[in-house]
Amino acid sequence: MPDADQPVPSRRAADPRLDSLCERVGTLETKMEVNTALTQEVKRDTAAIVEAWTALSGGLKVLGVLGTIGKYVAYIAAAVSAVSALWAVVTHWGEIPKVPK
Repeated sequence: MPDADQPVPSRRAADPRLDSLCERVGTLETKMEVNTALTQEVKRDTAAIVEAWTALSGGLKVLGVLGTIGKYVAYIAAAVSAVSALWAVVTHWGEIPKVPK
């Protein structure tokens, strides 16, 4: 054990392996900060894409419902047209009625 009046020698004073390791750790920390910044930027860009995809998905669901409603409206319109054509044939023998002047 060293005496109280003598300074404690530095263990790192002559250790090139430890100096090299400290330098490598510093380099890794710098690269990790750059990587974290890039990852956060990608996350922001991806969030915008996911938001757009979610909105598009909702819009497509609405269009699907409107298409289903339109299909049934077309069936009803076709049935009404068929009935009115049949009524015209039955009541006027297929001729257009003449309007009196």
